[in-house]
Amino acid sequence: MNQEAMNRRKLLIKDLMTLRRFVPVFQFQTLNEQLKGPEKEFFAEVVVDLANTFRGMPAIGGNHDNYGESAIVHLHYFSPAGDWWITERDPGHTQSQVFGLADLGFREFGYIPLVELLRQPLVEVDFHWKKLAVGEILK
Repeated sequence: MNQEAMNRRKLLIKDLMTLRRFVPVFQFQTLNEQLKGPEKEFFAEVVVDLANTFRGMPAIGGNHDNYGESAIVHLHYFSPAGDWWITERDPGHTQSQVFGLADLGFREFGYIPLVELLRQPLVEVDFHWKKLAVGEILK
């Protein structure tokens, strides 16, 4: 393996470690396995894009222009029981909570305990999510 390939591999591993904090365990394991399969290039791009999205999210309370319908949704989690659209993240390394819009039969803004969300069965992070304003979701 040449030096450039080794550097790409190191960056990919770093991005995977970032994903561990906000991707459900079963989905993380599946993603990790896909990086060894025939579609590894596609899944490597998913890893890099998600890690960059997560790192680029504003901290909770850090961007006062990022509220209400103009807030940008960076991540989307879904399950048969509901949807969670994340606009801000915990600025610390624990990633214990995020902020956004939740829909569990009714929609409400608030703090979402990320650790608890990731433990729920069937919750997944949307690998195909593209950033949108909250107002677009509320329509």
